Amino acid sequence: MFQISNLLLAADFSAQVANNSAVGMIGSFIAAALLIVIPATAFLIF
Repeated sequence: MFQISNLLLAADFSAQVANNSAVGMIGSFIAAALLIVIPATAFLIF
């Protein structure tokens, strides 16, 4: 019984880690896009 609950906990933890890495990847992608887009738009405006 303890092994089953431990396995479920490990599966939930790995799913949470995968979700966090996906969110981090999207966040870093948005940050990189802003880092490129903001100077480009500032250069085009001024």
